Amino acid sequence: MSDSPTKRLQTLRDLLDKKLIDQSQFDDAQKKILNELTNPSQSRGQTHGLLEWLKVFGKPGPKKQNYMSTYGANFPFVGRDTALDAISDATVRRWKNRHSTDQKSHPILVAAGAPGIGKTRLLREFPKRISSTMDSVCPDHVDLHISFGNGTSFEVEFSNTIQPQDLISTALSMRILYSYLSLSVDYFVLLSDWRRQFPNMAIPLSTALECIRQEEKKKFIAVYLGVDEFQKLLTESKDPKKQLLKILTHIVGTFQASASPTIFLVTVFAGTIYSPLMEIFAASSFKHERINLPLLSNTTKKNDVRTIVWSTKFKDYLHLDSFKYALMFVGGWPRLIEILLDTMDMEGTPMVNSFEVFRDLLVSTRKEIKKYYSFDSCVHMVPHLVAWSVTCKIPDNWQLDSPIPNGTTFEELEHIGMITHLGSHVAFPLIYVDWCSHSLKKTPFILLFELLHSFEEENFWQNWEKFCARLLLIKLVMFTHLYNIGVHPRLPTPDPNSVVKSTPNVTLSELFTPSSRYTKEEKGFQTKKIVLNYQDSRVIKLDHKFPSGDYRTYFNQKGCLDGSVTRVYLNAQSAPFDFFLFFEDADNRTLIAGQAKLKMDVTTTQPSNVTDDVAEEWFKSIESIKAFDPSISPILCIFTNDDAEVDMDLTINTIVVDAKSRYYSPIFRNILQYFTKSD
Repeated sequence: MSDSPTKRLQTLRDLLDKKLIDQSQFDDAQKKILNELTNPSQSRGQTHGLLEWLKVFGKPGPKKQNYMSTYGANFPFVGRDTALDAISDATVRRWKNRHSTDQKSHPILVAAGAPGIGKTRLLREFPKRISSTMDSVCPDHVDLHISFGNGTSFEVEFSNTIQPQDLISTALSMRILYSYLSLSVDYFVLLSDWRRQFPNMAIPLSTALECIRQEEKKKFIAVYLGVDEFQKLLTESKDPKKQLLKILTHIVGTFQASASPTIFLVTVFAGTIYSPLMEIFAASSFKHERINLPLLSNTTKKNDVRTIVWSTKFKDYLHLDSFKYALMFVGGWPRLIEILLDTMDMEGTPMVNSFEVFRDLLVSTRKEIKKYYSFDSCVHMVPHLVAWSVTCKIPDNWQLDSPIPNGTTFEELEHIGMITHLGSHVAFPLIYVDWCSHSLKKTPFILLFELLHSFEEENFWQNWEKFCARLLLIKLVMFTHLYNIGVHPRLPTPDPNSVVKSTPNVTLSELFTPSSRYTKEEKGFQTKKIVLNYQDSRVIKLDHKFPSGDYRTYFNQKGCLDGSVTRVYLNAQSAPFDFFLFFEDADNRTLIAGQAKLKMDVTTTQPSNVTDDVAEEWFKSIESIKAFDPSISPILCIFTNDDAEVDMDLTINTIVVDAKSRYYSPIFRNILQYFTKSD
């Protein structure tokens, strides 16, 4: 098309001829767009021409929402106080430095995480938190949410005649104005019209923001901008050098640090891939701050999941054990909770305490989830991700490491929505597991499956001791699985000529996680290694309490004292500890004695008292253990679902696993609240 202004507006005349616009709309748009865009030196900074063109071609309509699903759009916005506080604090700091052009004083905020973790909802909600803080100093603001996905995904076919800098500038600015004016014309139709009429014309970010300020008729405004799905600039543009994403961060960062006398811009990026953006900022003069989006909490003190369910028609289901069971399978994933409740709504799930009903619901929910996520290429990863999540094993490098050797990285799996972070650990929802899969017919997963189905047992929630014993065994065999697939170094065998090259093992710190608490009485205590073995892995209930000399022959015959089998023993009633296992380390034979204290009596004045009753029983039993076998080195492990304050200045080797510990894994941490003391 010729560069002639008349021919550039041919499309506008065609619309007039077809009576799609009237004469006054045509005249106003023609005069203003030609004045501004063909001779900007005479426009004196006015931007009405651009706005009028967009109104003529874009047809403003009612405000639209941009959620992936509307079912959860009205759920209470919970579990994001930390993220909102971080955004608010960063905004206040930037406001104090608004006259500074130091780029490091104006960071871009980045919320990165798995699809469905709540990024889009955060972008919708954060302006409310900021305005509650900023309205006293900057009352006039505009809240905008744009996306490079969700119907406005980035398309490179429009980049043939324009430089990358102008391409991204226009793509960003057009989305901002499209969102602000709430245009009803399809975004790509509008962008195509723009490219045809003005093939060499870019829209700077400053122009778009100035359009908004003048439309608002304010001397100074704040713009709170959420930029969703920034990773599309990588995945859809096939841009291995990240050039387009670099340009986007440069455009936004430059304006934020421009000390504009009329506009204060606050930008939050959201996307599923963090490391490319991190690399871009590391190589530039711009700064960024990451906004963490954890799983929603479902614990006693702060129950975000319960708050969401309580806001729906299913609030009365919360007392059903079978519904608690179903909620465990979706964990604290916002979208998975939404899909579960949506499926209940569609199927009319009855309020009956039937595990069969809710297992069928989980199957239906899994089918609905496939409409949002596609894991076909990574379905072989499911058993291994279960093992990573149950063991709470920490990846060395989220961006580079894989759950299996030379496999898909953790970050790539997060990008497609299979996993997310829980602190430093891997969170994988059980709803993704097909228990009929052949790959799950192995000891670790059979034991886990049996534990999950034991929820149906009468008095399950009153048997904290048995749950802790079974979970300990499952974690041990899951570590064995991870060693067998080669994701961690093994303990070399003493004989270099042995055909067995190595022995699976795990340290106490790995097994009980670094977040548990340990006494420091013995050097190297946390690094003691437990040798792992699949053979005859089970929980065995004893008829008589241990320690007792009556068990010496029994344990020797079963190979329990030399660590050749992985067994956990449930002790008899009135024994000094509830369950135990033996293992061999490099120096001696060790006994882990588990004391399951569902609730620990904590006092504010003397927090050390919480272990007094345990220690008294324990000291009495040490002599009996030594009498049973002088070579045994005992370790006490206290399991509680309280947030207990515990005096760790004990003279015995002790591990305390409480509700704040990551030991219970992302899978089981949300059911701890349901356990109660037995009568």
